Amino acid sequence: PDDPDAPPPIGPRTKAAQAAAQAHAAEARRDVAKTCGLPPNAANVPLQLGVGTPGGCEVLVHMLRALVEAHPQCGVAGNDFRNGFNETTRASIFKGLYESPFASLIPAVSLWYRESSTLVLDRDVGQLKYKGVDVCSDEGARQGCGFGSFLFCVSFHRCLTLAQRQHPDCVFLAYCDDTYVFHPTLSLIHI
Repeated sequence: PDDPDAPPPIGPRTKAAQAAAQAHAAEARRDVAKTCGLPPNAANVPLQLGVGTPGGCEVLVHMLRALVEAHPQCGVAGNDFRNGFNETTRASIFKGLYESPFASLIPAVSLWYRESSTLVLDRDVGQLKYKGVDVCSDEGARQGCGFGSFLFCVSFHRCLTLAQRQHPDCVFLAYCDDTYVFHPTLSLIHI
């Protein structure tokens, strides 16, 4: 297809099944919002619980359990991105900031993330070198950076939002790079 955001073509029977799944997913999103103490429509977007949610990991587990109990016919798929913080691009971090309510942080984040940084192995060894040359980091959120989790989450939220748009019959939940997709009937999920 010409539009990469367009959903794949589906037949009439699949449309009816998809409509039913979307109705179940809407109910599940209301359940998620209720569990989090949020307004009913708050979970119409993917929820990133890695930043700004005290006990976010525990909240995510509680929500998944509540969803599975309320919708026993559901399917849940999980993914923990290998090296996710380092694999995200700095360009996607800045784009995520620009498109978010946190755009005012761009100048501050630029101070630490616009330039490459030399990696430090530990305090005793100092800067990491390979054949006498400093090893630098040009991408990703830095390990140990106070902004690291936040920047990864802002960057990754763009992907989650696109996935939510392409799969409105699913509920997307994430704790940083640990991501879960809830679907009311696993047999209908297309990933």
